[in-house]
Formats: sequence, structure tokens, C-alpha cells
Amino acid sequence: MQKDETQLVISYDNKIMTTSKLVAEKFGKKHDDLLKDIANLDCSKRFRARHFENAVGEIKGKSQLIHYITRDGFTLLALSFSGIRSVKRREDFIDQFNIMQAMQEHKNPPELLSSYTGRKAGERVKNVPRGYWSVFDQFHYVMLLAAKKGDSVKDFHLVEERVTKAWNTYRKRHEAFKFNSVRTFLYEFGDERENKDCHCYLDKELPLFINWLKEVYKKEEMRRHLQTTFAGRQQVLNKIDIAFPEQLKT
Repeated sequence: MQKDETQLVISYDNKIMTTSKLVAEKFGKKHDDLLKDIANLDCSKRFRARHFENAVGEIKGKSQLIHYITRDGFTLLALSFSGIRSVKRREDFIDQFNIMQAMQEHKNPPELLSSYTGRKAGERVKNVPRGYWSVFDQFHYVMLLAAKKGDSVKDFHLVEERVTKAWNTYRKRHEAFKFNSVRTFLYEFGDERENKDCHCYLDKELPLFINWLKEVYKKEEMRRHLQTTFAGRQQVLNKIDIAFPEQLKT
């Protein structure tokens, strides 16, 4: 089989990675020198263990130590390289990481979460990945702030759709969330067991989400409620517009 000279990223152990052999070849380095670069990286043992996996590979017909390297590991390593050529090569590798990630996400459909049929407010979502949370899990906050009654799955789902849409819109407008991943799962809903999406967010976003509910979402909902209540009474509507900052308008 003819070697693909353009391949920079591979699938290894169900993960998207590159290798120290590929990096050395594409950056014009001796492999032994690259291994020294990796060994000299100023990173924690935990980071090294997660992003540089030891293996044995063939280089120039001989079995030698190589590293399988994750995207984060490659990024840290490549930052130590200088020169115009190195910048271009970094871009090539990152482009291939992005392409393979997109292909993998298209190939692997969202996972199926447990059914929410008959679900109550006090129950948590099952099978949400460790380190993530879902809007559904925060309904004791959402129901209170949105002034909703009852604890039926149908009621929760209607609130979840509205809150999730508003939260995703808010996230897209702020740089703080730019590199945070959102995982989308499927769950079975209602008597007909219809599949619906469930967005799961990183744990570190949860305090920001709670603050957003109180300081932004609640005010947006209240403003819409007041505008509906006092529709046609322009003087009151003018006061409402003054009371609510411009950025909270819909």
C-alpha cells in the first residue's frame, strides 16, 4: 500500500491523534531530537500521561519508542517550534485534527440517554458524561425562576427547550465559552418514546449558568411578561424599557 504523504492525523484507540514519527517528519526533525523535545516539555506528569502515550513503532526498519499524541499534546509541543515553516505545519496539523473530529462526530450519532417518561423534578439525568450537566438537571432552579408549576415531564420539557435555546444564544455571544465543549445526547420522551436532543455542558459552566438564570434570563422573562400585561399602555411600556438594560432586550 502506498504511503499517504499528506496524512498528519490518525485514529488510534478510538481517539484522534498524531505520532511523534509524523511530527518529526513534517517539521524536518530527527525523531530522537523530537523525543528529547517531548521529554523537556514544561508540563505536569498528569498532562504528559494523558496526552503522550508510549508505544513501539518502526522507524527506518527498526523498532523504536514513539509517542501517540493528542491534539492538546501536539499544540503544546508545536508551540516550542519556531520559524515560518513551523507555523504553516502547525496549521496543517490543526486543520486535519478539525477535519477528522468533524468526520467522527458525523459518523457517530448522539448516544441514547435513559427514558424520562414519568420523571420527577428531584431525579437526575442518567448517563450524562462525567464532568457535564444538563439543563434538565437544573429544573429546581429553572422552575422557580420561570414561575412554573407542577413537575410533569411535559412541563419540564417545555421549559427546558426555552431555557436551553436562550442559554446557547448567550454562550455564543461570550468569549468565555469559546473553547468549552457541548455534548449532545438523545433521550426518549413521552409515551411515544420520541427521541429528543439533550445538551450537556461542562461542570465549570454551572455557576455561570445559575448566575445567568438569576441575572439575565429571569429579567428577560419578566420584561416579556410585563410587556404583554401592559400592551397598549405606552407610558408603562416606556418605563419598562428604561428599567431593563439594552442588552437584556430580545
